[in-house]
Amino acid sequence: LARETLPPSGPEDVQAAFEMVKVPAERGSRVVMPLWIQANVPIEGFSFALWYANFGFEGKLELVGVQPVQPEGKPWEVFEYKIHSNQINVWGEAIFSRTDPAAFLPPGILHQVLLLEFQVDASAPDGLARIWPVDIFGEPEIPGNGDWPNAIRAIGQLLRPETVTCFELDYRRGEIIVGQLSKTPFVRGDANADGVLSLADA
Repeated sequence: LARETLPPSGPEDVQAAFEMVKVPAERGSRVVMPLWIQANVPIEGFSFALWYANFGFEGKLELVGVQPVQPEGKPWEVFEYKIHSNQINVWGEAIFSRTDPAAFLPPGILHQVLLLEFQVDASAPDGLARIWPVDIFGEPEIPGNGDWPNAIRAIGQLLRPETVTCFELDYRRGEIIVGQLSKTPFVRGDANADGVLSLADA
């Protein structure tokens, strides 16, 4: 994924991906979700919009901050983010440098760029709380309200999924695991969810 060996000649040849992982969490504690990006071109920056509203976790999962993972001695020229007041999504932007190519992230490598810190409520249920990239589209009639896409900045422009060859956003979503998850296998027709088909399912 995003490991093309020949340098792209334009946006139509670009491949990119955002990736997160599964992390376990304790109730009443904080947990950190990392975000990585990669591409087959030098990355000059990126924008992000992440959704973390989950059924059953309303009011139980609070995003308390987003920390940039900046290379030592190379602070990013721009980094800003905003957390929705209803705690359902977060969006932001990073520009590593507008003038210094040495500040760009090299191609073909997975780069950790963000750390999202969540507070898990003591009364959170057992289950998976998912974090996934979802573009935000602004409402033109609201002043200062704009779009926030998931995109990388490369070749001097902001490249959205619809402008490149491949932009993988859903391959590795973030998952916060709280408590014990059910290990009962899914079996079609298993009405009582015991993992097997029997007369009890009639």
